[in-house]
Amino acid sequence: MKIKVNNKQKQLSQDAVQLAIEKIEVGFNKFGADVISVELAAEDINGPRGGVDKECRLLVRLRKMEDAVATVREVSFAKAISLAINRAQRSVKRKIQRRSLRKLERSATIGLAAYR
Repeated sequence: MKIKVNNKQKQLSQDAVQLAIEKIEVGFNKFGADVISVELAAEDINGPRGGVDKECRLLVRLRKMEDAVATVREVSFAKAISLAINRAQRSVKRKIQRRSLRKLERSATIGLAAYR
């Protein structure tokens, strides 16, 4: 799994980037080969004025499935990154479960056709 952090605005420190990479690795390694890459983009929407304007967007590229995207705006980057990772994990899990269910349904209909 490849991990890319887009930090063009230099909003995240090196420690924050490293922590985000570790959280992504822990969060998505359980999906194994289904996850091709994860891209994290952190942006301060409102500039230095403050408020709920720290945006984190996570793009998870999946093998033979549509990409999963999670976007979160929060007061801090740490909170936004954690919430985005959690949302993206749930989305990936649902996509993998749906694919497994479709495979099961297809195999069941093929098995029924043999008995007709």
